[in-house]
Amino acid sequence: MRSDLDEKFMQHALMLADRAEALGEIPVGAVLVDDEGNIYLAYRIEDLAKKFSCARTTMVAVLQRLESVNLIERERQWNTSYYNHNLPYKTYINEV
Repeated sequence: MRSDLDEKFMQHALMLADRAEALGEIPVGAVLVDDEGNIYLAYRIEDLAKKFSCARTTMVAVLQRLESVNLIERERQWNTSYYNHNLPYKTYINEV
């Protein structure tokens, strides 16, 4: 059974897919939602550094600075099946 909230997130994911396709990117729309209905990003630091064309140490410093001024909150993922340092953080963007 789908809820109105599920429908809202699905529409948002489809909009992201359309936007990506229009930009010539791979049209995959996805919205990651936690158990409380909060949208988050899931990237490993190495992947973010590559996306922003910077060193891993620079990306760590940027993320720490964003956390220190309360613009983002990060939550480490834990899973006993994998080495924990390979799992992405859940990164929440705070309202400004």
